[in-house]
Amino acid sequence: MKKALFAVFFFLIVLNSCSKNEKTIPNNGIINFISGKVSVIENGKKIPAMTGLIVKESMVIETGSKSLADIYFGSSVIRVLGNSSVSMKKLTKEINSNNEIMEFYVEKGQLFSRVSRKLKQGERYRVSTPTVTAGVRGTEFMVDENRGKGKISCIEGVVAVRKAGDTSGTPVEVRAGKEAVLGENNSLSVNDLKEENIERIRKIRDEIKDIQKDIRDKFEKQRDEIRQQVSDQKDKNRQMVQDQKTKDKENVEKIKEETKLKSDAIKADTQAKKDEAKNAVKGFNKPDIKGVKPDIKNFNKKQ
Repeated sequence: MKKALFAVFFFLIVLNSCSKNEKTIPNNGIINFISGKVSVIENGKKIPAMTGLIVKESMVIETGSKSLADIYFGSSVIRVLGNSSVSMKKLTKEINSNNEIMEFYVEKGQLFSRVSRKLKQGERYRVSTPTVTAGVRGTEFMVDENRGKGKISCIEGVVAVRKAGDTSGTPVEVRAGKEAVLGENNSLSVNDLKEENIERIRKIRDEIKDIQKDIRDKFEKQRDEIRQQVSDQKDKNRQMVQDQKTKDKENVEKIKEETKLKSDAIKADTQAKKDEAKNAVKGFNKPDIKGVKPDIKNFNKKQ
């Protein structure tokens, strides 16, 4: 009995675990822009990146010198800058709540994030490095990891920053125009962003906006072209149908006319044959049977 109860209990745990897993689906991204040398590592296999490539959880994006890659997740976007290695640590979406959970790990280099909307309760957007972790609810910021020195620069919104592995205490808030730096004394300090850094990050942001606008304009142009092609094809199809109807009508009239002519010819031929037969009957001379009647004597029995 105990074994049976344990089996049922174990089955319910497994079933509950499976149902929880079924409530999430992948929240994949797509590479929309590449410049320079960019590679994708998946399951230990390294391949060249290309625009249109689907970016999945656990993939690693590597960029060479003076290279970059823009990856879109709906309306949000990340840019992996040159000499960087960034892992897609978690990319999921909860089916019931539609909440997105997104986590990236910058092993080295720089990652710019543009979270286009304010995250809902239960959603998470986090960027970690070997030294710092940044959590946001909707903002634009840069994460920089260079030889054990982490830096978070914010140009819009607010970023909550912690030291890597620190889950206790209150995170340091980094507001627009500020940066958090993990110094040599292993403590976080918040400083004003230098104007040159602000301009550099804004330039990255504006480039992404321009690319997004260009992509959107191209999409709308293609959509309009497709709509026009569909409209032209509909007009062409309607004209083809109309032409076919006209042609079919002409063919029917032609067949009717030909049928009428054949019918009239048959009638005329039949009437001619009837007249010919009638005339033949009229012109037939009956034989003169007068005088050929046999002379039958009337024999009287008395004779």
